[in-house]
Amino acid sequence: MTTASEFDLNGLPIFIALVEAGSFTKAAERLGCTKTRVSLQIRQLETRLGVTLFLRTTRRVQLTQAGEALYHQCSPLLTDLQGALASAVSDTLQLQGELRITAPEDYAAGVLSEAVVAFSRLHPALHIELRSGDQISDMVQEGIDLAFRLGWLKTPRCVLVG
Repeated sequence: MTTASEFDLNGLPIFIALVEAGSFTKAAERLGCTKTRVSLQIRQLETRLGVTLFLRTTRRVQLTQAGEALYHQCSPLLTDLQGALASAVSDTLQLQGELRITAPEDYAAGVLSEAVVAFSRLHPALHIELRSGDQISDMVQEGIDLAFRLGWLKTPRCVLVG
């Protein structure tokens, strides 16, 4: 039996999926993995815990008393953890501040405007300023973050870093 500090938690989502799906096949489909992987992870979990979590027959899988207790204790905790992680990810993916873009008039009106609107819907806390014009801008002095230019440059005015 493994001590709590050495315990691998990776088998718990598989355990919960098996309980909720009711079969190894359905749990594997739900998780996008093989039935063999589900079976192996459950066997390893039972070995680490030193208890039988499921009674298995050829037709059904049934929770034992120990399995039921583990499910009722772990399921809400895992749900809360997944919610916290999803919240952290969505918070970090939410852009905010200002983004200044410059592009030639035709390109800004014909192509970029729709993309900028769609992008701003994804990031409502981000203020986007789209400047259109055919003149070459000093990006640093004008605070421009992104510039689209079409055609050949007469003189090299940018450096590609790769």
